[in-house]
Amino acid sequence: MKHTLALVLMVFGLVGCAVEEDTRLICDCDYEEVADTELKCFREINPFSKSLVFNESKKKFTWVGFNLREGGTLIFEDDKITFQYQDVNQQIYKLFDRVNLRFKERHQLFEKEVQGTSYYNNPRTIHYQCRIVEGV
Repeated sequence: MKHTLALVLMVFGLVGCAVEEDTRLICDCDYEEVADTELKCFREINPFSKSLVFNESKKKFTWVGFNLREGGTLIFEDDKITFQYQDVNQQIYKLFDRVNLRFKERHQLFEKEVQGTSYYNNPRTIHYQCRIVEGV
């Protein structure tokens, strides 16, 4: 009887543990901002649709095929996911709003250093509206 009860508990324990599926989205470029100027998205510069895949339990956050977890700071919160990275050449910030499915990426490249002061070019921020991919 003890073995039967242990077997039943073990089976329900294995079945009861749900594996979180990856969330897959397609994000369409809405507009770009450069030096506080709003610009249209141009297919030649920035393809309209990009893929976003994330899985909080696996700490996975993949933007256009690159896992952003490596090399930067990735933070999962209830209403957003943020990624930040900085080195001597660039600053990168990405924000995914989990409530309204908006994605924003900001890049700023290092240009020069003059008398100990770092100067960066105008940051470029691209805004996307995402949608969940069904049947993949």
